[in-house]
Amino acid sequence: MHVELHGTKVTLGQGCEFDGGEMDQLDDDYAVFTGELRAREDAAAAAASASTGKINVDSAKDDAMRTSFFMKERAAEDDHEPTPPRLFVHALSGQVTLDQLSWMDNIKRKHLKR
Repeated sequence: MHVELHGTKVTLGQGCEFDGGEMDQLDDDYAVFTGELRAREDAAAAAASASTGKINVDSAKDDAMRTSFFMKERAAEDDHEPTPPRLFVHALSGQVTLDQLSWMDNIKRKHLKR
């Protein structure tokens, strides 16, 4: 997934894994990060485990990164491949932080206090 983050400060979580990425500090108070976010190894291993339970893994993969923040551009004609999903965040004033969590980390973050 292509990622482009703009803000006064851009922070990437320790769990984020990228195939290439570039951080540009344009001014003292404005930064831009661009890169290709890839699936985390621990998430891929969990999806490939033998005990998948009642979860339809193929369907879950299709739905894994669909939220209101992710955009998928579709080609006008059926014979064209759709472009990969992308994430674009622009904060006029403030910090942008990107964290990549496994499903278990997400549950822990929601329900356990730090």
